[in-house]
Amino acid sequence: MKAAVIEEVGAAPHATALADPAPTTDTQVVVRVEATALNAIDLHVAEGHHRAGPPKVPYVPGFEVVGTITAGPDQGLRVHATVPAGLVPGVNGGLAELLLTERAACIPVPDGLDSIAAAAIGAVGAGADLALRKADLQAGESVLVLGATGPLGAAAVQLAKLASRASPRNSSPSWRSSRSSSS
Repeated sequence: MKAAVIEEVGAAPHATALADPAPTTDTQVVVRVEATALNAIDLHVAEGHHRAGPPKVPYVPGFEVVGTITAGPDQGLRVHATVPAGLVPGVNGGLAELLLTERAACIPVPDGLDSIAAAAIGAVGAGADLALRKADLQAGESVLVLGATGPLGAAAVQLAKLASRASPRNSSPSWRSSRSSSS
């Protein structure tokens, strides 16, 4: 298979050929990669700035992957997988044609959702969705998202809008405007 491999901490990945991965346990799957999202965490790991320490090189970057299971349990299922690429020796990410991962790291992708969009939604979108589901909002209730300038907050606002659960409001504290006018 073709893959983008990082050989040295801080170096750019380069294209190379690697052996096709194969499951070694009954809990592992091989995913044919359709899309990979590159996030800030991928950059932090590659640069050696992740709090877990520098990456275990060589490795294939790409924490968030969407593709179809081709080997192992649930063959033919389209999934989103999150993997600790570079943080665990021997664990590669999604900048490759194939990904070996645990089936438990995969969640099904709904029919009709484009692979690129599914990869982009990723952990941030899943986190926002989980927070809104845990809120157990009822019809007519509103959502106030503090910190909506970051990726998680922005995703929460968009998901709430899509669910018709929120009407965006200015969340700036009133003391800011009165304080700045008296200065």
